[in-house]
Amino acid sequence: MWRVTHGPFARFNTALYKIGYPPWGASVRRRLIAQLNVDLVIDCGANTGQYAAGLRNAGYFGRILSVEPGSEAFAQLETAARRDRRWECLRAAVYDEDGRVSLRVAEESPCNTLFNPLPSDDEMVPGVQTAFIEEVEALTLDTIVDRYASGAQRIWIKLDVEGAELRAVSGGKTALGRSVAVEAELGLVPIYENEPMFFEMSKVLYEEGFFLCNTSGAFQDTQGTWIKIDGVFLRNEFRGKVRL
Repeated sequence: MWRVTHGPFARFNTALYKIGYPPWGASVRRRLIAQLNVDLVIDCGANTGQYAAGLRNAGYFGRILSVEPGSEAFAQLETAARRDRRWECLRAAVYDEDGRVSLRVAEESPCNTLFNPLPSDDEMVPGVQTAFIEEVEALTLDTIVDRYASGAQRIWIKLDVEGAELRAVSGGKTALGRSVAVEAELGLVPIYENEPMFFEMSKVLYEEGFFLCNTSGAFQDTQGTWIKIDGVFLRNEFRGKVRL
């Protein structure tokens, strides 16, 4: 999320990203979280904590659970959250079953993935290439909610898991039932093998009782073409009851 590292606005947006301020979508997210009375944000694919820092800068001071599988990124995430008692960290990949998986740690850590990058993306998306592989724990969303979301009733789930979004949703049917919103990175052009596109993710979330209420740019290639967007899906019961 909030990664505009290529294209005509790269320098400006990367600077905002590093200090925790998203260039797009922040005001909408802030208003929705407040109106929905969110009591827990589950930040899947937390990287080094940029998303959670953005939430804090935007005025959300409720519970955050940041989930990140990569060892190097997780170490930085823990450091970022150290002084925040309501910001917890969990080292794991979010997947469709509990177990162990191979994480492809990319040259640019926000691109860490469980899938092979497509070879055609070497020039268009620098940094996506695999630097090394490490074995990590994988947990489903349902397992995470069962273990760490005790008492939470109005959960906001953020999914930025580099091609594993559909698998995460598949392993989170109970978690979705306790969620008021799902914010997911949606692919417009595939950069990983078997990566779901925006229409596949949208179809599944609509079937689970959500509707797409807002989108914003997430990632551009070197030519400025949008290849990923962020989509916020709300439960159907909130249609017409919240203001963007």
